[in-house]
Amino acid sequence: MKKTILISLIAVLFISACGKNNGDLTKKKNFKAENKKETALVVMVENVQLRSLDKFVRATGKLQGINDVNVLSKVSGTIVEKYKGLGDWVEKDEAIGRIDNAEYQNQLDQANAAMMAAEAGLEMAKISMNAADKLYNNQQISENEYLQSKSNLKNAQANYDGAKANVNIRKRALDNSMFVAPISGYIAELNLEIGDQISQGAIVAGIVNSDKMILKTGISESDIKYVKKNNLVSIEVNDKEIVGKVTGLGIRPATGSNNYPIEIIFDNKDNCLFPGMVVESNILAKTFQNVIFTSVDNLREKYDTNFVYIINDDNRAETRVVELGEQVRNFIIIKSGLNIGDRLVTDGIDSLSENSLVKARNGFNSK
Repeated sequence: MKKTILISLIAVLFISACGKNNGDLTKKKNFKAENKKETALVVMVENVQLRSLDKFVRATGKLQGINDVNVLSKVSGTIVEKYKGLGDWVEKDEAIGRIDNAEYQNQLDQANAAMMAAEAGLEMAKISMNAADKLYNNQQISENEYLQSKSNLKNAQANYDGAKANVNIRKRALDNSMFVAPISGYIAELNLEIGDQISQGAIVAGIVNSDKMILKTGISESDIKYVKKNNLVSIEVNDKEIVGKVTGLGIRPATGSNNYPIEIIFDNKDNCLFPGMVVESNILAKTFQNVIFTSVDNLREKYDTNFVYIINDDNRAETRVVELGEQVRNFIIIKSGLNIGDRLVTDGIDSLSENSLVKARNGFNSK
């Protein structure tokens, strides 16, 4: 009996061991089969279509007001009045301040008095000359007396002309004691303090008209052929795009430079721009209409041949040899090799090979 039980137990253990081994083998086979299953690679694609591509020429420089002048003191003296402050708007011919001009007023008064005296002397000389003419014609005076009267008239005229010129000089000196704006604009610099001494030639104020701003800069030899007068130009300041246009273009490089001079004017009615700002401008040089283009990052090269990846209807990757056109910024025009509607791979390219199974997701077409 014991022997029978022992034989039965051995048989049960054997059957269990065989079942376990068969189960392990089945699992290994299933694992290998799963590993042989092809995994789809996730890529981003864009649909090829005809689009417009703008070519820009970039130019960097410092903005200036359309009018930017310094007011210089033409006389010396003590500042006694100040009519405007820093940042104020001033009209053309409006006074900013003045120096003590009492001495200049005295000199003008004296000059006016001297001119009046010279004018009276001139009148007397004219009367004497008229009388001498009559007397000489009637042979009542000698030739020497007649010539003396004539000489007296010339001297009187010279004295009057000199006195009048002196009045103009003194009047100009008095006028110069008042500092007057030569243009309309904002006071960008002001060196006036009541009681200070100012010397002739010193800068009194800087005045800038910033209703329009001008960018004076240069463009390279390779870009000059694309730029023409009246081309539109854009700059971005504080997330706001401001558009201007090319108003001047040199036909030879500026002295001491390899760049061709260019002037660009922007309207600044909203006062978003300030003199001295360094900006990067984009000059619209050319627009390519109805072309196929993509980022240069989407290109690959092998044996001097350029190609891209597209995704076919079976969701598999295909290489497509392309002929390249002009490069514009980070984009390249595709002259041939791509068709409208092709799904062009834009991300995940480096993980692909010919006939790779993919899961394509549409990205955004960027310009």
